[in-house]
Amino acid sequence: MVVDHLRLVTDPVPNAIKDKFGFFFTLFEWEAEGRILGRAGGYDAGIPKPIPDFGGVTFGRLAEKLDFEIIDPKRR
Repeated sequence: MVVDHLRLVTDPVPNAIKDKFGFFFTLFEWEAEGRILGRAGGYDAGIPKPIPDFGGVTFGRLAEKLDFEIIDPKRR
């Protein structure tokens, strides 16, 4: 598998790029361990894009408030 991700960062947050890769590697590891149910795949085009965007932002912020580690500490 090849992951190619290009992004222009105009006002970088410290460790933002490292955290982004850590997040993806954590997801890959969890999927390999069977901790993520279903097939981790692409975006479901049957759902209007604002809905998953809103869900991701909402649940992501909630997870941060509850101190849930989205990125495995060994990937930080």
